[in-house]
Amino acid sequence: MQPGVTTAATEELLGWARAAGVTAGSGPPVAEGAQVYLWLLGLLPEQQLRPGDGAAAVRLRLRYLCCCSRPDDLLSLDRMLQATVGSPYPATFEPVPADIWRSAGLTPRPAFHIDVVARLDRPLRPVPRVVEPLRLQTAPMTTLRGTVLGPGGHALAGMRVETADGRLAADTDHAGRFALPGVVAGRPVALRLTGRGRHFHHEVAADGSPAVIFCEFRED
Repeated sequence: MQPGVTTAATEELLGWARAAGVTAGSGPPVAEGAQVYLWLLGLLPEQQLRPGDGAAAVRLRLRYLCCCSRPDDLLSLDRMLQATVGSPYPATFEPVPADIWRSAGLTPRPAFHIDVVARLDRPLRPVPRVVEPLRLQTAPMTTLRGTVLGPGGHALAGMRVETADGRLAADTDHAGRFALPGVVAGRPVALRLTGRGRHFHHEVAADGSPAVIFCEFRED
């Protein structure tokens, strides 16, 4: 099992510190321990290098506090400072909050921060292979024709007839007839009818036969 982002970054940073000629440990400093300790304090966001870089990975900064086990060991701290010059791990100088030291029961001491840029890869889902040729299934289309009748079976001219989704619309002629080309054949079609200051909703079958729609209302 491969180490995680924080483990790999810490091990890399420890190796770099030891190459600078000091004994190094991780975590809060321990008395009579290593000369230098690299203490991971937090994870910070890092700007993506490319617009598409964030699709596959997340870049972040791991902030370490670099300090010595003995508050008076300035020689080891100087070696670490010198090692940061021109290295992938530049030093960052910010005040260390007093509660950081108190949380570990330590005496405040000279220290500086080191940021390590890490990459957290997102798991990519495998794309299934296409093993069959692409097949397009199209639905047969038809023209829905019909007649709109009002009270007494009289034709209603000038009625607005449209599909419920608003995609198709037509007005009835003097004989109350309408035609809506482009509906799916063999399926019920929901219609919305508007006219004479009234609104009606009907569902008809697009089976090829003319539809007859009755709009019952009382004449004023």
